[in-house]
Amino acid sequence: MLKSVVAFALATVQDTPTVDWGKLFASDLEAAEQITLDNHPAAIDEADKASFLDTLKRAMIEGRARTAIIEGPLGYSSAMAAFSATFRDNHFKTASTPQFRAVDLGTETGSRWPGFVAAWHDDLFTIIESEVPQVEVGGTISQCDGRPATVWVRDTIFAYTPADPANPSNWSLFAPNLFNQVKNPAIGTPEVCNIVSSTGTTTEVALDWQPAPDDIWQRLESAKFGAAAEISLKEVEPGIWWIQLGTFHFQNAKRQEHMDTLLSDLAENSAELIRARAIVFDLTGNQGGNSIWARRVLETVYGKRYVEALAYGPEVYVDWRVTDGTIAAMEGYREVGIKRGDDRYVAFTSRTIEGLERAQAAGKQWFSTRSTDVETAAEPLRVQSPVKSRSIILTDGRCASACLDFMDMALGVEGITHAGYTTSADSNYMDVRGIDLPSGYAMLTMPMKVFRNRPRASGEYYTPSISYTGDDWSLEQRVEWVIDIVGNDHH
Repeated sequence: MLKSVVAFALATVQDTPTVDWGKLFASDLEAAEQITLDNHPAAIDEADKASFLDTLKRAMIEGRARTAIIEGPLGYSSAMAAFSATFRDNHFKTASTPQFRAVDLGTETGSRWPGFVAAWHDDLFTIIESEVPQVEVGGTISQCDGRPATVWVRDTIFAYTPADPANPSNWSLFAPNLFNQVKNPAIGTPEVCNIVSSTGTTTEVALDWQPAPDDIWQRLESAKFGAAAEISLKEVEPGIWWIQLGTFHFQNAKRQEHMDTLLSDLAENSAELIRARAIVFDLTGNQGGNSIWARRVLETVYGKRYVEALAYGPEVYVDWRVTDGTIAAMEGYREVGIKRGDDRYVAFTSRTIEGLERAQAAGKQWFSTRSTDVETAAEPLRVQSPVKSRSIILTDGRCASACLDFMDMALGVEGITHAGYTTSADSNYMDVRGIDLPSGYAMLTMPMKVFRNRPRASGEYYTPSISYTGDDWSLEQRVEWVIDIVGNDHH
């Protein structure tokens, strides 16, 4: 989700002279418009229809203008990425397919770097790793080729990713990609950068772009927010219990086993959690998944009745756009639930399928959960938390989708503290399925439902009450930081 431009362009396929990539893109673009009109909830949602269709119109105008200048598969992929970026919605975007990832991009393929890795802080780059003698670690870059770093990032990174530049965490997450690029025919790369040393000396450095090392993505992790948390429970210091929740995406048996183990460990240590000095929910790297798991974790810690009081009330509901594709997708998801023995998920998908089929038979455009309570809570309860421990949630800029659903509930816990970095954000359009474009080289990820009356607005992100200002967001540093917070706090 967070490497959209690079992930699309990193395909390695056999490019033949017989392929007219501009013509191919033009055909896929027109198909994408019709598919969007036929399937996206916003296209018929009176609340957002006008603005969404205006955005779609702009994306089509800009896409058609690119058609004549597209050359090769990389030109095709960058044009598709630019189409996605127009909507600023990580749940509605284009992605490459296995067919595209089979094409040979030739000598211009692969990630390239200038011999250093830079993190983004306070509107400039800070060098955190360098193999270039004249580029020292700790130095900063404020401009390249006479253009401010902010302009470079907006024009070359955010122009090709759905991430919203209005969210400060997205700069930390995406800006480092400026110095790790796949050739994009539509843009250039920095050639000469002004690098300011730790002593204040400014040096003009001509960048020597070379094939990036195989572990470039691991290196870039340290320039962003580091590796995602695991799925585990540990007492990191007497009385401080650390719950790592690096994902809510458990689509295979091994990941499922990790979550089952965590839930079991939480239940077995419930007495210790109740009287702990602090409980820490570490959501580092959590990009979402299935919000059912988010809720199960909270229910295991705080009790089902208490979490029911935290969940959305009956005024919050979901409308599903009724299409054959939505029904087929939910049937596929139900099969996944059956295979992994997840009765709760199977029940949810089954009720949703039944509702969609009833609505379709009645000729309706929407299946609404307002009256059927497919995924809304009962009337809010007044229940006191059985846990008196201090609770802390840690997030970084990757927290999205089901991770934000977790935040919606958890921030209602009495006295809980949000610490770390600003989260990501979602629109109101969620739960996606994939739809291939005619060429077979790209697909659309398409939302199937829209939230109504959700307290967290579309595009809204959570800002922590205690912000992390250090450069190292490793697990060891997070633990040390939280121990300090708990030790100095008289909560």
